[in-house]
Amino acid sequence: MSKSPDRDNGRRNALKALSASALAASGLFSWGAHGQQPEIRKVALGQAKSAGQSAQIPLAIANNMFAADGLEVSISYFNSAAEMNEALVGGALNITATGDVPAIGLMAAKGPAKCLAPLADFSIDQALVVKKAITNPKQLEGAKLGLTKGTVATMLIELYAKRNGLDTNKLGLIHMSAPDQIPAFISGDIDGIVSWEPWVWTALQKVPGAHVMQRGPGLFTTYNLLLVHEPFLAKNPNTVKAVLRTLLRANDEIHSTAGERAAAKSILANEAPGMPEDVLLKMIEARKYTMTIDPTLVDGLQKMTDFLYSVQRINRRASVSEWLVPGPLREVRPSLVKI
Repeated sequence: MSKSPDRDNGRRNALKALSASALAASGLFSWGAHGQQPEIRKVALGQAKSAGQSAQIPLAIANNMFAADGLEVSISYFNSAAEMNEALVGGALNITATGDVPAIGLMAAKGPAKCLAPLADFSIDQALVVKKAITNPKQLEGAKLGLTKGTVATMLIELYAKRNGLDTNKLGLIHMSAPDQIPAFISGDIDGIVSWEPWVWTALQKVPGAHVMQRGPGLFTTYNLLLVHEPFLAKNPNTVKAVLRTLLRANDEIHSTAGERAAAKSILANEAPGMPEDVLLKMIEARKYTMTIDPTLVDGLQKMTDFLYSVQRINRRASVSEWLVPGPLREVRPSLVKI
């Protein structure tokens, strides 16, 4: 009996797929393509628990994408960026994903870290949420608002007040952590919150009639950033570039429906249990996932730096050029570096 050509082709295709899979798992596939074998395979990543502001990382982990670049990645989740910064400075972590406010604080203090690239513009996550009875900006004068002072929340309310001609001295701004804002809002001890996701969503669910008066876009831009421990970068430049290659593929994929869903499942399992998947997907869709380094990014980061200095959150006005290092990204994907 003669063999079927279709059957032979199917076997050959299956063997090719298996070979490609094996090469990817060993890292040889990417090494051969780029000629830069990672100095070490094991990389320790850190990420603050959030609602997917750096969705490329959970997506890459969920789809085992790091293995294709010869890497064995472990990830630690933190309740606060401050704790994660300490781990990065101490060398317990090699690379982290964090908001620009804690990142700038670390850089202004001349911590041993550099920024490799942005991961997302998540300005849409920032919001002013108020109780049902407040329907116009003027009613905020005399109202009590919970926020974490010296963060993006302070920037939001100050810019909102300026735009609407409000007297900031008449705003009752009460310093409290994001988790503590929710019970205070529910009990009526405060009239609203200035916060970020997932706390914005939680407030809207827990307080009947609560609504958003303002979100970040149009007032400012805030980013999630990819940081690297500076000594690790110096010793392992090819490993760092391998991490970037993986995250760039994840960044390409996060813009697809399949990528969004894979990231959402990983985020729900490790960062935001209890949040409905459809809600998280809407948050992912609303953000701008980008790893481009361009003048807009630099300008936005410098404005955030100047703001943090103006409210005495940092003790010096650090230049973004001190700590933003576009070289590794330029080597991996030159088209994304536009400065």
